[in-house]
Amino acid sequence: MRGIILTIISLIGLYAQQGYPYKPKPILFIHGRSGSSETWGVKPEKPFIKKTFVWLTYIGEARYKNPSTDTILKDSIIPGHTYDRFLPLMIPYAKAWFSIDSSYTWDEAQPGYPNKSFLEVWNADYPLGSIDEEGSGGYFPSDVQVGWGKEIAQRIRRVLREYYGDNWQSDTSAKVVLVAHSMGSPSLRWAMVVDPEIRGHIAKIITIGGVHYGTPPVAPFPEGEIWVFWHLYWLPLGIGEDYKAFIPSYWRRPDKITLVELLLKVLLPSDLFLYLGDVLWVSPLQRFTDASADLGSGSGFQRNLNSDANLEKQEGPKYALIASNWPNPALIGLSVLVGGVQAAYYLAKFWDPGSVLLGLSKLMSIYAFNEWLFKSDFLVPRESALLEYNKRTGERIFPDAKRIWVTNLMHGDQPERFDLILRGLEEPPKIDTVYMSFPANGRIDTIILGLKEIDTIIANLDSVSIFFKLKDVYFLAQTKLSINLNGVNIGNLKYPDDKGFDGRWCRIPPEIIRYLGAGYNTLTITARNILGEQVSKTFKIWLVPAGWFVWNKFPEHRQVFNPQILSLSSDSFSLYIIKEGLDSAKLVIAWDSLYIIPAGLYQDTSGRFHFDTVEENIKGTFLSGA
Repeated sequence: MRGIILTIISLIGLYAQQGYPYKPKPILFIHGRSGSSETWGVKPEKPFIKKTFVWLTYIGEARYKNPSTDTILKDSIIPGHTYDRFLPLMIPYAKAWFSIDSSYTWDEAQPGYPNKSFLEVWNADYPLGSIDEEGSGGYFPSDVQVGWGKEIAQRIRRVLREYYGDNWQSDTSAKVVLVAHSMGSPSLRWAMVVDPEIRGHIAKIITIGGVHYGTPPVAPFPEGEIWVFWHLYWLPLGIGEDYKAFIPSYWRRPDKITLVELLLKVLLPSDLFLYLGDVLWVSPLQRFTDASADLGSGSGFQRNLNSDANLEKQEGPKYALIASNWPNPALIGLSVLVGGVQAAYYLAKFWDPGSVLLGLSKLMSIYAFNEWLFKSDFLVPRESALLEYNKRTGERIFPDAKRIWVTNLMHGDQPERFDLILRGLEEPPKIDTVYMSFPANGRIDTIILGLKEIDTIIANLDSVSIFFKLKDVYFLAQTKLSINLNGVNIGNLKYPDDKGFDGRWCRIPPEIIRYLGAGYNTLTITARNILGEQVSKTFKIWLVPAGWFVWNKFPEHRQVFNPQILSLSSDSFSLYIIKEGLDSAKLVIAWDSLYIIPAGLYQDTSGRFHFDTVEENIKGTFLSGA
């Protein structure tokens, strides 16, 4: 059985030398509420025009279908934005695959560039529509939409077909990476619920600022309204005598109403309150749309999405959940100053219980507002973006998910953080299945190398090949792979010639292998991914040149050289010289570094090999540390 496995690995190694280059999983970017592909730095071919009225918020754009498309035009890419920064990283793969399939694009001179370059975008038909097909916000297009979940599922299917062909359903390697912001995060999770087949074809899901549990500013009536009012109560809202705390003339003449007082009463609440209310409540989440009806914490859709039955349908892909807070110093200072002055004004009337209650309420509102800044990105709370625990059972959701928390990042700025998306996508590299292969009696013999063990190989040094697999690395072309032989840094492997074969098989090219020598060798493979995360493994190898005294006649020679018969520890080494009919008079070997035990070898009637050890030992200089 072991021989069959090794032969298969050998064939994989041979195929890797002439096989297809590594194909990364295509990335599909999914925008959030009221957004488009411009969220990621790609302006839609037909841009979406917003018509939002402040405060009353009549949402004109909700009445029209989004005319934008998923086609990417070169001139539509915003310089320095996320898509623009990803594109150079993907070009090596598109270039390598272009030589196999000309539908890939990697050069500006090619028609259609940069489409099919492993980066895809999606534009919702209705930017303020519902996640499921049942719109419940009371506004158009609740009666005609299919829902973001189905739209995203359909887009995933088109991407899979484009990159893997019509038979992608039967191709286990056909997978896509999904990157979503805000409302796009629960939407892609819902896509797996409505279309279970795509779940097995999603390699990884990366969400940033995801509204996985909903958000309280748009909770169903009246919770959302109460929440917003309480978090903004530190503002002078015209309740009681709020404004008088800001009017010096009132302190001197309480009975006199000045022009300043009138201006403050008119301008301060309308400007400041409406601005913060618009940011926190109305404009960003379009309070009364189908989208907001799904995004409110405690909404029917959120309960359905996070039910035990539907959570099971979302398991399988790897998850990376990114969240942030936004403790803005200006807003903190403003709330403390404005609310603090009012609280001091009310608390000064300590003999009046009503006034004291108002002062304490102002202080509590200041605390609630600033706690929100520290525990949210100003729109989505941490617990929702990181989806850490099941609120009913307390159990951890997606326990193997990578969860990333950063500070000082506002919700709307998250899609521009290219570095965070890289952290979510990339994993620390792993070096796996390192083996050597060489011709042996008309076939390929394979030796799997292990750490901290000396492995013995009898071979023609000119015919040795070394392969290894690199796991858990997405940007393989940008991963630095360096080879060190016998303490000398030989060089780096190149993509796709030496790294990037099917299955992520890499090979050490012949010009590096020639630095191997007879006797004791050390091989160190170091991999550093695009984030700078590094892994290094060192292997110890004894190479015995095949020739007159030592040769490869017996395919079972690996069974002869095994720890039960021969010591292969790192502090001592003995080598049996295998040669049928070995003449003890011809035991002169120019090896000073080996302790040699000459032996004859014979095969019994059952086919097993045995040593006929010569009593006389020839001792050379022992290699220290071998």
